[in-house]
Amino acid sequence: MIEKICDSTGEIIALLIQPNIKEIGVNFFTDPNWPMQVARMSHKQGHTIAAHTHNPRSSHINTTSEVLLVQAGKLRAKLFSREYELLETRVLEAGDVIVIMTGGHSFEVMEDCVFFEVKQGPYDSNNDKTIFG
Repeated sequence: MIEKICDSTGEIIALLIQPNIKEIGVNFFTDPNWPMQVARMSHKQGHTIAAHTHNPRSSHINTTSEVLLVQAGKLRAKLFSREYELLETRVLEAGDVIVIMTGGHSFEVMEDCVFFEVKQGPYDSNNDKTIFG
């Protein structure tokens, strides 16, 4: 299941991707124009992906998007609009993936938790966050 979490204007703040997706092949969840591209890949035994490299290119990114992949445990995610209004609260469990495109967010560990965070870099811990709430 893929759930879009939007603000009052319809802007997508986040995508919640749960592990019950069954499609074979490459399935992108994100819009091709977004600064973060996320896909699920599922292939049958014997399938090959040709050796390749990604060509250098220039991109302008004016926001930091995040992808969290929960490996174990439970994590409560709160998602906020750009104006810091609480939009949704979701419990993320093992296998869940959340793509956070914009707005604010917070997390509370509900059970011992292991998760991966992926975002564009380089990350400047002194200037890349505004704490609110």
